[in-house]
Amino acid sequence: MELRHLRYFSTVAKTLSFSRAAELLHVVQPAVSRQIRDLEDELGAVLLDRNRAHVRLTDSGRLFLRHCTKVLAQVDRAVCCVHEAEDGAGGTLVICTDWRLPVDLIPGAVTAFRRRFPRVEIDLRESPMQDHISALRSRKAHLGFVAQEAIPPHADFAHLEVLRADVFVVTAASHRLASSPQVKLTSLKKETWICAESPDHGHRQFVTHSCRIAGFAPSFGRSAATLEGALGRVSSGYGIALVPSVVTLPEQLRLHASATDCSPLAICAVWNRHEKSILLRNFLGILRRLLESRNPAHKPSPKPPPDADYARRPRRTGTGISSVITRRS
Repeated sequence: MELRHLRYFSTVAKTLSFSRAAELLHVVQPAVSRQIRDLEDELGAVLLDRNRAHVRLTDSGRLFLRHCTKVLAQVDRAVCCVHEAEDGAGGTLVICTDWRLPVDLIPGAVTAFRRRFPRVEIDLRESPMQDHISALRSRKAHLGFVAQEAIPPHADFAHLEVLRADVFVVTAASHRLASSPQVKLTSLKKETWICAESPDHGHRQFVTHSCRIAGFAPSFGRSAATLEGALGRVSSGYGIALVPSVVTLPEQLRLHASATDCSPLAICAVWNRHEKSILLRNFLGILRRLLESRNPAHKPSPKPPPDADYARRPRRTGTGISSVITRRS
């Protein structure tokens, strides 16, 4: 049984005329009769009661038409979806995300993309950055976000820098570091570090990597399932945390952020250079325009106060940690 049999039968059943069906199908009438006869032979049932005066559906014909109509509709929809995907107007775009990205970057790009391509589904998958490259290599994702130094050096991957953020140590307001505008990471080797440690987060790896570069292995306290939970434990005095400046400090927590001597964190959008997806190409175009509109404010890096009579305290904003200057009383 082929789709041709279903289309011929559906057309005859709806018009109740072999001659009219032949006109609509742009074939000769004997061809239609032959296809219907072959279909009935294969099914072992009479679908159409016909003679020179009329054509009528049998009970079996009515039942088969109902199912036949559904099958043909699904086939037509599948063909339409393929055409939409080829044109970039349909399909599914898979993007790996990470907690280090600015809270408004991906939602902003997704919103702009969906406004232009409303029929495209976007599958956002949060996973540690170290898993993004393997997902791109296996074509399980179209786009990922990776620290610049972790991008493989060979030519399989293209990238676009999306942020360059300073790294801060976050403490409770009562911590001894709360009065320090800047600290060296090596001076924190005896501190207890609090991190988010869900399987798909990667915060612990980020802290471990940063501390090892500074020459020591961090001592971890009890972790939390989310970054917000980890910051809550920091606020309660259980330890300190290390975060990039794009992380937003919750308003309700009394936290202090001190700049560190860690190298700025450069995060890049990364994709497989051999990926031909028009969905990816359209999304990258929107992402580039969004980044251009945000320039040069990608890197919140507070400058030291010009006057020693000033102290620094963190300000919570929608784009991450920044600082305000307040005069000591």
